[in-house]
Amino acid sequence: MRCLVAHALVRAASALVPTPWLFLLSACAHYADFRLPDPGPQTNISYGWSARAEPVLRDGVDALNPSVVEFQGALWNFYSVFDGKSWHTAAAQSQDGTQWRLMGRVLSPASGSYIAANGSALVRQGTIWYWYQSGSPPRLRLARSGDGLHFQAEPQDVVELGPRGAWDERAVADVYLIERAVRM
Repeated sequence: MRCLVAHALVRAASALVPTPWLFLLSACAHYADFRLPDPGPQTNISYGWSARAEPVLRDGVDALNPSVVEFQGALWNFYSVFDGKSWHTAAAQSQDGTQWRLMGRVLSPASGSYIAANGSALVRQGTIWYWYQSGSPPRLRLARSGDGLHFQAEPQDVVELGPRGAWDERAVADVYLIERAVRM
């Protein structure tokens, strides 16, 4: 099923991003089983984890699903925030990745929907491309921004619901974008 998911999304969005990439969907699974991937032949990579007493980011009733990109000389975090009624995408900015300045909401649900969040960002040629979950039932959308604060959504969904009986007949959600280099 994972091959079908990736293939369908690559086909549906291939005209939108002019660079090699892989587009995947994910869902909540067994978090205790999570392991960082092997970094491969690179030798100067290290991973670390340190717990803090205070949250790195506090916004709304709940904040989750960060997507961090480097943009205009800073780190930008596009994350999901719940206000008690609906999910929005908000932005925060940082120089070091630990101290974040809240920049406010950048995407909110359309009338009749409860969500415009759970997205994944990529920067290309000075523009932020942000794929996110929107609508009811959920579908994938794309919005772009030149400043990180004002997004223009594409008029059409990137991925529609599948046909009756398909794995995606009721919802398409929780997009994760992973860029990879092409080796020649």
